[in-house]
Amino acid sequence: MADRTQALATSTEVSRRLSTILDLDELVNEVVNQTRDAFHYYHAQIYLFDSSKLYLLMAGGTGEAGQEMLTAGHKLRINQGVVGRAAATNQVVLIPDVAQDSNWLPNPLLPDTKSEAAIPIKLGDEVLGVLDVQHNVTNGLNEESVALLQSIANQVAVAIQNAQQVEQTNIQYELATELTQASQPEQILEAVSGYGRRLGASSAQLLFFENNEVGHPEWAVVRAAWHTEEGGIPAGTRYFFPDFGFAPLWLSSPEQPLLIADTSAHEAVSRELRKLYAQINILATAVLPLYAQGRWAGLVLFNWNIPHAFTGRDERIFTNLAQQTFSVVEAVQSAQRIQDALQEAEQLYQVSQRLSHATTLEASLVAALQTAIDANAINASLLTFELDQTGQPIWAEVTAAWSRNQMPCPAHSLLPARLPYV
Repeated sequence: MADRTQALATSTEVSRRLSTILDLDELVNEVVNQTRDAFHYYHAQIYLFDSSKLYLLMAGGTGEAGQEMLTAGHKLRINQGVVGRAAATNQVVLIPDVAQDSNWLPNPLLPDTKSEAAIPIKLGDEVLGVLDVQHNVTNGLNEESVALLQSIANQVAVAIQNAQQVEQTNIQYELATELTQASQPEQILEAVSGYGRRLGASSAQLLFFENNEVGHPEWAVVRAAWHTEEGGIPAGTRYFFPDFGFAPLWLSSPEQPLLIADTSAHEAVSRELRKLYAQINILATAVLPLYAQGRWAGLVLFNWNIPHAFTGRDERIFTNLAQQTFSVVEAVQSAQRIQDALQEAEQLYQVSQRLSHATTLEASLVAALQTAIDANAINASLLTFELDQTGQPIWAEVTAAWSRNQMPCPAHSLLPARLPYV
């Protein structure tokens, strides 16, 4: 009776503490440490699903073993071991004596485990992860232990959901605040990069699309970039879409981010693309399409130079980042188009003004091409054609010419129209 009273008191204390913690990492650490210490277990750990729902990533564990596994990015495939089975079946897996279970997988970092219980952390039918507890006493975990641990796991599920919602809301607010002040591509990328940097990304790029007449991307232009190492893709780089080897990975499902934890092993990455990723030292990537209601604006890319396991939390946050960034990028692109149109109109006006004052063909040529001349053009010529009876040019006369140095072809020269440069 005393043990049961203590267990209930501990469960109540866990519930009270969980209700006050809104940081996911702090929450997980609190649960595993309090569970281990309160019941004198050998080890406790929590795994959460990654974004693919195929792997369970260790989110927190007790002691040096837990820290070592966490640092190494320890993960288990669904159905692998006790934890993987609990996640796959949505059922508690209890092993009172691991020596009697031929399917039990030992962990060299936890050599004294004698019994183990894995309890799904679930909301309704959705499994978020697994609470795994190990004891160094044979039969140290039993049905009564499982009932208590299930109660704790249920509380953890609600607390995880609350923490994720608070974290996502905070990130959305911070991003919205920074994006409202962003008017340049560099400012947009800086605003959206916070979460990627927090996950250890080694580089990021913001790409704007130049679409064809039906709205499909034709060119991709890197408008802003940062990287933690030398090299990387610089701003100003242009990609023609048929040559943009990454495009097939995300064109088919632009409404959601594409998260590739290991570019050397992901089933969607072709052999040729794996070689390309290896050449530019990208071993993990997050592709955030900037797309809404059939309209393409661009991409945000985060890259890692080591494999990186993405969580469901990452997928939700990246999805929101893309949605918020789309509207800002589209507004910046619209403003740029207006600015370009105004600049073009101003240039045409200046040309017309210069032409109105030109009194010779040579002066007209210089007036019309002043922009090219200012951009260090070497020479320019104005040609008129003599046509045959079918309307095809047979002779070209240089009626006006300008050159920065020696005139390559003086005015009034006659050239056969079949010459390659004519």
